[in-house]
Amino acid sequence: MPQAKVNGISIYYETQGEGKPILFLHGAAMDHNAWNLQVPVLKEHFKCIMYDARGCGDSDKPQEPYSIRMLASDAAALLDSLGIQKTHVVGNSMGGATAQELAINHPQKIDKLVLASSVSAQDHWSKTWHHGLMAIRKKLGPEEYGEFLSCFSYTYRMFTERYAELQELKKLTRSKPIPDFSFENQFKAMLEHNTLDRLHLIKTPTLVVVGEEDAWTPPRFSRQIAELIPNAKLITIKEASHSFFREKVDEANKILLNFLS
Repeated sequence: MPQAKVNGISIYYETQGEGKPILFLHGAAMDHNAWNLQVPVLKEHFKCIMYDARGCGDSDKPQEPYSIRMLASDAAALLDSLGIQKTHVVGNSMGGATAQELAINHPQKIDKLVLASSVSAQDHWSKTWHHGLMAIRKKLGPEEYGEFLSCFSYTYRMFTERYAELQELKKLTRSKPIPDFSFENQFKAMLEHNTLDRLHLIKTPTLVVVGEEDAWTPPRFSRQIAELIPNAKLITIKEASHSFFREKVDEANKILLNFLS
């Protein structure tokens, strides 16, 4: 398995395709498989780089506290280890937060930036939400907890009209379970994440994308990000929730191709 030594840990990564590189940053408690519905299309035009963030998948899982800035430093170091000087970056949820820090602290490494289902800082509502998710995870088994999260990651239509399809989509993008301490480290890092007073420093062309029914990172967070990043463009996907990359696969891939090409 391809591994890179990054900031004192080993990071698992994969590459597919040729051309201008795209670095994909997945969400919390996931791994590189989160992008299995995007890479088959995008690899025809780009060199796709997917990796497991620290604490996830086949990467090392140190037990010390994480921060979003730390995850961004890992991403920058991975690019250096691969000899990539500049790349497009697509970040989803926690990956979107990581992408913000990457763009602020390593602007020379980014060509175009996509921030999906992301936040720039947690408010009282979202902090309460994250604390609740951590508490509920301790009460439920992995499968039951995953089904619970699906209620907030997808629209109700996926559970009524497209439930069989939903189960197949989840299989195609299933990530390896992570230890409890990694889960808590990532969620605590998200709770402390705050780029509100620094988003104006991002000068790279930026696309902000969110599902109009996102219950996890409601559209107000994406609107705020788009307002604070100079010349950022906002796209709201109708009838989609937090996991619009799975729920609206064709539309999401078209959006990425149009912006990054």
